[in-house]
This record gives sequence, C-alpha cells and structure tokens, in this order.
Amino acid sequence: MEDLTAAYWTGAAPRPRPVREISLDGAVIETDDSYYPGTLMRVGLDAPATADMRDPTASFALWVRIVRKVPTGICVAFVFQDERELEDFHGFLALLEGRGEREPVCLQRTVLNESPSSG
Repeated sequence: MEDLTAAYWTGAAPRPRPVREISLDGAVIETDDSYYPGTLMRVGLDAPATADMRDPTASFALWVRIVRKVPTGICVAFVFQDERELEDFHGFLALLEGRGEREPVCLQRTVLNESPSSG
C-alpha cells in the first residue's frame, strides 16, 4: 500500500516514511536512517482516510526490533506487549485489507531472516 507510512523519533520531528511491505510479523520501512540490528523503537503506522471518507485514518503504534538494513530501508519485527495488542494489530491489518488497499503479504523471507541469501 503506497499510502501506509511509519513515523518514529530520531531526535528531530518525526516524519512519515513509506512502508513497502507489512505482515503480522514485521515490515519493510523505506528510510535512509541506519540502526543496529536489535535496536528497539516505537513506531506509529498510519494509513490516510479513504477517498469517500467512510473509514477514518487508520493508525497503530507499537514497538519494533530492527532486524536488518536493506538497500532501500530497514526490516523490522513487531514486538507485541501482550495478546491484546496482537489482536488489535490483527484488526488494523484487517481494516487495511478490507479497504482493498492491501494484499495479504508473508514477509518471512524478506523481514525476519537475518541474511538476504537465506530462505
């Protein structure tokens, strides 16, 4: 989904960065920022309201762990604090899929494997 963005604090004002892939496990965030694998940070995911304004802006904030750097950004794994947060995130992704804006994606190879050649 081209309009899904991630924002996180870098020491300056947060600015939206495109999310290129997302699943229940993690995401690929397009950015020039560089972080060490294992770094934890709080990320806000935002999808704008639908064109017909039936659905409001969809937002979700959660902790992520940096898995690795890729040429276009960073791969992150989601770190859920409890079952409730995981269930709420399922609902967030279902909302995006229900809008017809997102195909379900499996990122097992893209995000969670430590090296690009594995899998």
